[in-house]
Amino acid sequence: MNAGPINAALMNELGVTLVWLSLQITALCLVAAAVYGLARRGNPKVGAAATLSALLLISALSVAAFAPGPNWMSGEEAAVETTAVGATGSDVETPDSATPPRTASTGISWFSAETVSIFAREFERRVQQPIELPVESWHWTGWLAAVFCVGLGVGCLRLLLGLVAVARLRRSGEKISGEKNSGRTIADTQASELLDVICAEFSVTRPVGLCESSGVSSAATIGWLRPLVLLPADWQSWSHEELRTVLAHEVAHIAHRDFPCWLLAQVGLLLHFYHPLVHWLAGRLRLEQELAADADAARHSGGVQKYLRNLAELAVRQADRPVAWPARTFLPSRGTLLRRVEMLRDRKANGASPGWRRGVTITAMLLAGVLLSGIR
Repeated sequence: MNAGPINAALMNELGVTLVWLSLQITALCLVAAAVYGLARRGNPKVGAAATLSALLLISALSVAAFAPGPNWMSGEEAAVETTAVGATGSDVETPDSATPPRTASTGISWFSAETVSIFAREFERRVQQPIELPVESWHWTGWLAAVFCVGLGVGCLRLLLGLVAVARLRRSGEKISGEKNSGRTIADTQASELLDVICAEFSVTRPVGLCESSGVSSAATIGWLRPLVLLPADWQSWSHEELRTVLAHEVAHIAHRDFPCWLLAQVGLLLHFYHPLVHWLAGRLRLEQELAADADAARHSGGVQKYLRNLAELAVRQADRPVAWPARTFLPSRGTLLRRVEMLRDRKANGASPGWRRGVTITAMLLAGVLLSGIR
């Protein structure tokens, strides 16, 4: 049996599915962009909810494309087509083909010697009959599916390396070490007490670690069940107000559960690495998460103007230290702090967003996802 035709048929069919799926994802992204444009006017939390729900629906829509489900075009469930691989002309029954007799018409028992002999001859004929597979060559859809599989593998490797890099930062930050490029546990009593106070203000009950690392250029938060705040090596030159500004922003990320949300959003970005609108949604999600954390941190740091002044001073003194490539997926880049300052300066502070706004936003995205999943 030659596996080439089977692989070509499967890849060609996969390519067709991917082309149709890309059209569905494009439609969903356009709807998400419209919903996001309306939602972000109210509060960055609502904008983050819109982009996050869109990225999660992209993952769900990708899975639904390969599963049977409703078809709004026909009004009935999509039939699961099954084809007989070895169906050839010789399998078609002919008048001369031996078939088991019916006991009602012939009176022959199912366990008689004649019936067993008929079944034996039929079984031997089917076993000895050569199976001829239909020859099918690779079409452009098959090559498209092959390129997609390669890109998906590269994306999985990139995400895995990013998680490994974050795990290394966590391990190096939790141990006391004087080696170069390694983190060490911060034994500063005032910084630890300030972190505890801010966690209480944000109602964060989980224990939050505080470490410094030369592998980050600005403060960052990693982890979910055991969150860890990483500070750059020059944090000791900060004033008390600047330290409070930074810690309030990072604790706001922990309170909003931004790290696990960003990790889930990476699945949709991984499955559709080729789609520019998906990358745009991921970028907007990260920006809205930062703005939402800034909005909450400003209320716990003496107001927006004071918070903005401290943030601008930190941005001016920020070291020009590039972040390691594998960890860029989960750590802020060098230009993130400057962009936050510009956005805070040009954007008015928003209060707490009503729950109904996020509810309406998520509901609208769910309806769009359900509608698109049924167009097959």
